[in-house]
Amino acid sequence: MEILNSLPPFYDKILKAGMTPTKTVVYCYQNTLYNPSSAEIRPDILANEETHTRQQGDKPDAWWDSYLEDSMFRMNQESEAYGNQYRFICKLVKDREHRNKILFELAAHLSGPIYGNALTLPQAYQLIKKLANVK
Repeated sequence: MEILNSLPPFYDKILKAGMTPTKTVVYCYQNTLYNPSSAEIRPDILANEETHTRQQGDKPDAWWDSYLEDSMFRMNQESEAYGNQYRFICKLVKDREHRNKILFELAAHLSGPIYGNALTLPQAYQLIKKLANVK
């Protein structure tokens, strides 16, 4: 995946859609990851973003239009990506307490304002855990 330390070309659409990106948010467009903050991209975040690459297929513009216009579509896409991210983390982290802390942090992000507070924290926690399908 190519990483560019810049805003994505569709950033104005993101703002018009009313999303509230944080400083360290990254944006996937096919096989390019836009990283405006130039923050370090951890391997688990790459796992999340690679999910979006697959989801976008050969129609990233249509995917982004749906993502920005349809909150249910956005939540479905993000839930799958967070599930994959957590599954990746669980391959590396064996301590259950540490895993639970990470899962809580991911759920807080998924249930937060960047995604429109579409889920409660417990809903996001359970959904990520279910989609990750780890024991």
